[in-house]
Amino acid sequence: MIMDVTSSLAELRHLKYLDLSGNLFQRSQILYFIGSLKQLSYLNLSDAEFIGIIPPHIGNLSNLKVLDLSLNFKLNADEMAWAFGLSSLELLHLSSVDLSGAHNWDMVLHMIPSLKELSLRRCSLSNFNLGAFLNSSRVLPNTKHLDVGFNSTKKKKKKKKTVFVYTIIKIVTSDSQGLIGNYWDFIEEILEV
Repeated sequence: MIMDVTSSLAELRHLKYLDLSGNLFQRSQILYFIGSLKQLSYLNLSDAEFIGIIPPHIGNLSNLKVLDLSLNFKLNADEMAWAFGLSSLELLHLSSVDLSGAHNWDMVLHMIPSLKELSLRRCSLSNFNLGAFLNSSRVLPNTKHLDVGFNSTKKKKKKKKTVFVYTIIKIVTSDSQGLIGNYWDFIEEILEV
């Protein structure tokens, strides 16, 4: 059944929208032909039981605006260079994809300026600190939503999970009423959860 579907899809070179989410690909790797569908602007492979390493040919999809690989619990990345070719990308969901071995995952924050939404929830990221990134205008300049919840932070106190809502930070820091100080206690509580 999988081979029938893949051979048929591989012939659709002008396809712009592909949603295979929720299909059970019986723990196979992401299909190689997907990298040849260069007209794709939307690709959703979430919750499809893909396994293995995110293949570099995903980076060939330079017209892609939406990429969702989330909820593929056995999918991982050893590096993130594939993402740098996605220059039109606006939404990237990698929640529950294991990024613990991706030594350059934070480069996504620099290399895709078109990104509006980034979800890295439960990606096994450890010992990271977003503080330095938040003070740079070159990092995520257009991002409205950043979710890095349930990853480890650098704090050495009790192990805490990061719950971070970038939207709140953006609203608070752009507040012209001078209410920023009133929100910092609230933001610190969010970061400490």
